[in-house]
Amino acid sequence: MSTAIRWRGVNHNIYSQSTWTSGNPTPGQNYARSDHRTVDYFRDKGVNHLRMMFTWEWLQPTLAGPIPGAGPSAEYWDSLVDTVDYATSHGIHVTLAHYGYSANFWPAGGGSTTPTWKGVGIGDGTSYTNRIGGPTVTNAAFDDLWTKIATFFRTNTLVSFGLVNEPHHMDTAAWFATAQSAITAIRATGSTAWILVPGNGWATYDSDATESDTASPQRSNAFGWANANGPGSPLHDPLDKLVAECHIYLDDNGGTSLDNVAYEGGTTAGAARDRLAVMVDWARPLGRRVHVGEIGFYAGTPRAQATWDAFAAYCDDNADVVTGFDWWAASEPGWWTDPGATHFSVSPTTEGPTVGGDTANMTMIEASFAESTSETARVLRPAPPVDDNGFFHLHSGLGDYVGYAPESYDPATPINLFVWMHGCEGQAEGDLWNVAPFPDRASQSYIAISLGGRDFVPGTNDGCWKPGEDGPKLLDAVKDVQRYFNINPRKVYVGGYSSGGDMAYRHGFENAGLFAGILVENTDPFRDNGYRTIPDKLIKAASWKINVAHLAHIEDGNYHIDEVKASIKKLMSNGFPVTLIEKHGIHFDPDDPGKGTGTVHDLVEFLLPSLDKGWVSP
Repeated sequence: MSTAIRWRGVNHNIYSQSTWTSGNPTPGQNYARSDHRTVDYFRDKGVNHLRMMFTWEWLQPTLAGPIPGAGPSAEYWDSLVDTVDYATSHGIHVTLAHYGYSANFWPAGGGSTTPTWKGVGIGDGTSYTNRIGGPTVTNAAFDDLWTKIATFFRTNTLVSFGLVNEPHHMDTAAWFATAQSAITAIRATGSTAWILVPGNGWATYDSDATESDTASPQRSNAFGWANANGPGSPLHDPLDKLVAECHIYLDDNGGTSLDNVAYEGGTTAGAARDRLAVMVDWARPLGRRVHVGEIGFYAGTPRAQATWDAFAAYCDDNADVVTGFDWWAASEPGWWTDPGATHFSVSPTTEGPTVGGDTANMTMIEASFAESTSETARVLRPAPPVDDNGFFHLHSGLGDYVGYAPESYDPATPINLFVWMHGCEGQAEGDLWNVAPFPDRASQSYIAISLGGRDFVPGTNDGCWKPGEDGPKLLDAVKDVQRYFNINPRKVYVGGYSSGGDMAYRHGFENAGLFAGILVENTDPFRDNGYRTIPDKLIKAASWKINVAHLAHIEDGNYHIDEVKASIKKLMSNGFPVTLIEKHGIHFDPDDPGKGTGTVHDLVEFLLPSLDKGWVSP
């Protein structure tokens, strides 16, 4: 499993609020028009993810018909697309999720948000004739919806898809079969988006829950996921970019009560963390990912801040499984204020040329959005001691690494991180001198670490990296160094020379959400990292069009320049922003100060400047 990206966001609740009726949607009545100022407010808080739900009927008034439909549908669609385009153009990832509101699911009009299409069927509480996957609203109709949405957003790598919001009182096995059908349809469009799949029972955090299954015998969500394609054949995505979505609420009535004085005695500090741990314990041994699509509780509740801090820290500590969270909920000022009590809202409270004003909830959670919060939401460990060269030496748990922090580093200010891997017959400490070059290192803009674990020892090994085995060493070092230094999580760069470059390409693409850019010298994007015959698979593994700076020596006998240029051309034709730097030289040239040439010289003079180009990850 590749490490998922780090989403820290809110539900932007402007397109899914009101009950569907004939003639809707009407802007200002059923939904709020896009307002870029509100997106700016979230971005200024450090939010990097918006979960935005839409209403199926408002996009597609006729089943399997065009998206958008005519008139009000087109106006609704244009507003939604405008919000997505603005947010993603400013580096914010957006998950589009089908809201599925159904006022006629139960005879009394309750039971909202099970997967339905409301324009069809009476939904009498027994036959569920409007339920997705039923005889009227078939899986094919649901597939059509997602096919058209995925096709439209296919080129926007900062858009992901949430299949539906909070399915409940369904046949659990049938729901996961429906989800598989939609996943297959999305991938058939060529989309490489992340896909979020909730469990039956209002996206419960308990994977073993069975009470919402309408079948007999009742099955758990764990069973549904594990057998979605038949006995023993789990839910499948050829790109391995599925995320199990869960929702967590800590108010007195599981998210439905608006009485903010009814929190008798408050909440326990570990409440949210412990609920998420149930999902993590299920997901980790299976190599799956988890996202908290909704979380909410009132900031005025006793011990609320401690509860939130414990939850956010747990997300950071388990980032190999937990992609992140979205607070429920936010909207435009005055549009969605959590009527009856503002115990969940993080909507800005004032508007003018800009919008602003923080609710108590935003005050409680905003530190977790800041760029420095991967570790600094908690107290950092003491800085490690340094040797006579100013280098620190650490062990991540999977391997050693050596690093250098510039004298200009201030723990109060997030700093960039550059992770480097040597080539064959190289050693971590020797290469650190190259990527933290003397005498300018004291004021460099980044902390440099050089990964150990494959250091060359004459007579015992060749010192070459094994990209198919050594990825965890790289990822664990990235996580570990953030326990000691205030690292900006959106400005982490990975690089390497020769076999280290093989590592950088493979794990930089497979874990693109962790990195702002890849810097490599004398290597190839595909040849020696396991993707020689399947380069398209590595390209599709990247969650966004990650920046690349590639330095190649024209006379390199190990990586021939024509082959390298062909690989770079393939990356560029797929939309990746690649800078190819060509210099005379062989695979390794000793530096010649008089001529200003050499492998290390070129690294320092022509490759390292890319670290100051301002590249930022999503």
